[in-house]
Amino acid sequence: MSQKGRVLITGGAGGLGLVLAEEIARQAEETVLILTGRSELSRERQSRIEKIMASGAVVRYRQADVTRRSDIESVIQSILDEFG
Repeated sequence: MSQKGRVLITGGAGGLGLVLAEEIARQAEETVLILTGRSELSRERQSRIEKIMASGAVVRYRQADVTRRSDIESVIQSILDEFG
Protein backbone atom coordinates (compact mmCIF):
# COMPACT_ATOMS: atom_id res chain seq x y z
CA MET A 1 0.00 0.00 0.00
CA SER A 2 1.35 3.39 -0.92
CA GLN A 3 1.90 6.03 1.71
CA LYS A 4 -0.24 9.17 1.96
CA GLY A 5 -3.06 7.52 0.03
CA ARG A 6 -6.72 8.40 -0.16
CA VAL A 7 -9.01 5.40 -0.23
CA LEU A 8 -12.75 5.37 -0.87
CA ILE A 9 -14.50 2.26 0.44
CA THR A 10 -18.13 1.86 -0.52
CA GLY A 11 -20.01 -0.18 2.04
CA GLY A 12 -17.21 0.96 4.32
CA ALA A 13 -19.17 0.78 7.56
CA GLY A 14 -20.22 -2.81 6.98
CA GLY A 15 -18.37 -5.78 8.40
CA LEU A 16 -15.98 -6.33 5.48
CA GLY A 17 -15.58 -2.62 4.81
CA LEU A 18 -14.41 -1.95 8.36
CA VAL A 19 -12.04 -4.92 8.30
CA LEU A 20 -10.56 -3.57 5.06
CA ALA A 21 -10.28 -0.06 6.53
CA GLU A 22 -8.55 -1.40 9.64
CA GLU A 23 -6.05 -3.34 7.55
CA ILE A 24 -5.27 -0.41 5.26
CA ALA A 25 -4.78 1.86 8.27
CA ARG A 26 -2.47 -0.71 9.84
CA GLN A 27 -0.29 -1.06 6.75
CA ALA A 28 -0.12 2.48 5.38
CA GLU A 29 0.99 5.71 6.99
CA GLU A 30 -0.83 9.01 6.56
CA THR A 31 -3.83 7.32 5.03
CA VAL A 32 -7.15 9.03 4.41
CA LEU A 33 -10.07 6.61 4.42
CA ILE A 34 -13.45 7.73 3.16
CA LEU A 35 -16.11 5.20 4.07
CA THR A 36 -19.57 5.31 2.58
CA GLY A 37 -22.78 3.55 3.46
CA ARG A 38 -26.52 3.98 3.21
CA SER A 39 -27.16 3.91 6.94
CA GLU A 40 -26.35 6.19 9.82
CA LEU A 41 -23.49 4.90 11.94
CA SER A 42 -24.35 2.80 14.96
CA ARG A 43 -22.44 3.36 18.19
CA GLU A 44 -20.52 0.13 17.59
CA ARG A 45 -19.42 1.14 14.12
CA GLN A 46 -18.56 4.66 15.27
CA SER A 47 -16.41 3.10 18.00
CA ARG A 48 -14.55 0.97 15.44
CA ILE A 49 -13.95 4.02 13.27
CA GLU A 50 -12.61 5.92 16.28
CA LYS A 51 -10.15 3.06 16.92
CA ILE A 52 -8.96 3.28 13.31
CA MET A 53 -8.48 7.02 13.74
CA ALA A 54 -6.53 6.42 16.95
CA SER A 55 -4.03 4.43 14.88
CA GLY A 56 -3.23 7.59 12.91
CA ALA A 57 -5.52 7.32 9.90
CA VAL A 58 -7.87 10.10 8.91
CA VAL A 59 -11.34 8.62 8.53
CA ARG A 60 -14.49 10.22 7.20
CA TYR A 61 -17.88 8.58 6.90
CA ARG A 62 -20.30 9.81 4.27
CA GLN A 63 -23.85 8.54 4.20
CA ALA A 64 -24.59 7.81 0.54
CA ASP A 65 -26.31 5.33 -1.72
CA VAL A 66 -23.92 4.32 -4.49
CA THR A 67 -26.85 3.59 -6.79
CA ARG A 68 -27.72 7.31 -6.77
CA ARG A 69 -25.55 9.42 -9.01
CA SER A 70 -26.23 12.58 -6.98
CA ASP A 71 -25.03 10.88 -3.78
CA ILE A 72 -21.77 9.79 -5.40
CA GLU A 73 -21.20 13.21 -6.95
CA SER A 74 -21.70 14.76 -3.52
CA VAL A 75 -19.24 12.32 -1.89
CA ILE A 76 -16.61 12.97 -4.54
CA GLN A 77 -17.04 16.73 -4.23
CA SER A 78 -16.72 16.55 -0.43
CA ILE A 79 -13.49 14.56 -0.82
CA LEU A 80 -12.09 17.12 -3.26
CA ASP A 81 -13.15 20.03 -1.04
CA GLU A 82 -11.52 18.56 2.05
CA PHE A 83 -8.48 16.75 0.68
CA GLY A 84 -7.84 18.26 -2.75
